[in-house]
Amino acid sequence: SGLVRSLLAVPVRREARLVGVLYLENNLAPHVFTAERVMLLQLLASQVAISLENSLLFEELRHEVDERKRAEAAVGFLAEASATLGDSLDYQETLAKVARLTVPRAADWCTVDVLGDAGELRRVAVAHRDPALETQLRRVPHASSLGQFPDSEGAVSVPAHAFLLRVPPLAPAAGEPLAVRGK
Repeated sequence: SGLVRSLLAVPVRREARLVGVLYLENNLAPHVFTAERVMLLQLLASQVAISLENSLLFEELRHEVDERKRAEAAVGFLAEASATLGDSLDYQETLAKVARLTVPRAADWCTVDVLGDAGELRRVAVAHRDPALETQLRRVPHASSLGQFPDSEGAVSVPAHAFLLRVPPLAPAAGEPLAVRGK
């Protein structure tokens, strides 16, 4: 007949805090929720609350572990990049290492173009997730022209940003003091 003949709503509480409701209906008979059944359903509601709490704690722990892993990876990347930057005094070799280090950790591909003495751009390093595409990447226009860049399938797209690195024409000679913060 579609009429509710018995109804029971059991609060799901965790440490006096309402976290849900266990709602039951019976359309067949009145008074089906006896004291024994209510007690059993209250026990079930307690178990539901404990399960919810455990799930929330597990999710929070998993999130913390993921954050810690990301932080450790970032620190590892920075440590490796720092060591790479200190390996050589040859800027082209260093930039090539940085490009290789960046892919695949931070990007699918990387090109490094430097601005020469006469204002021309020179490609000094390339790295791609797929080494077979590096040759194609070397032929791509410089970043300043907002040219097209190959993705992992060889298709091309226009980059959202272009970055230029200016390399000073003269490096200080050994023993020549460097000016740092005006000193």
